[in-house]
Amino acid sequence: MELAVVILLLEAAGLFPAQLLLCFKARRRLLRRLPLLLLAGLFLLFMGLTASVGLDGDAAGPIFLSLGIFMLIGQLFCALAWLIWGLCALIKKLRA
Repeated sequence: MELAVVILLLEAAGLFPAQLLLCFKARRRLLRRLPLLLLAGLFLLFMGLTASVGLDGDAAGPIFLSLGIFMLIGQLFCALAWLIWGLCALIKKLRA
């Protein structure tokens, strides 16, 4: 199995349920946003490393680029969890 598939599966199986749990159980907004903030920081770090190393000369550039893209996909998983949480809150509010 390729490394990219393993990372995507770990994000889907680990990050998404963890973010859902944080959305439904955490009371503080900062705690709910912690995974997104960490992933955004890592994304900016890897994009900066990609820009500083470059894509053509070294083999590290594409690796940093792919890691940055995986962090971006992790942010999408966090956004999906927030969407589910928001829809549940809206449905709960409409039923009351």
